[in-house]
Amino acid sequence: SAARSIRSLCCTEREIQAWLGQRDDTLAETLIFSAKEAGYKAIHPLLGRFVDFTEFEVQALDWQAGRLTLAPTGKSGLLGRMRPFRVRFRCAGAEVHTIVAERGSLFVA
Repeated sequence: SAARSIRSLCCTEREIQAWLGQRDDTLAETLIFSAKEAGYKAIHPLLGRFVDFTEFEVQALDWQAGRLTLAPTGKSGLLGRMRPFRVRFRCAGAEVHTIVAERGSLFVA
């Protein structure tokens, strides 16, 4: 299924345990995928290299407020170099819309 593909390609073990759990729908997988795509688009021009889905993960998730925080994982070269950053989202039925909502630098000076 699409949800299993998303889990295996873009979700870390921590994300699976913390955010996906026993959900029956695929909304959480779709949200994580979309948030990481938005994150990738925000940091790729700054890094100038491909960033894998497992290099950063959802650290905090607030469904009510429509925001989450992405942070570098311990397995990435971004840990200690990149700050956690906020992604805003809106769910409309099966659609998920995400945008990186940072105004300052994403990287530690």
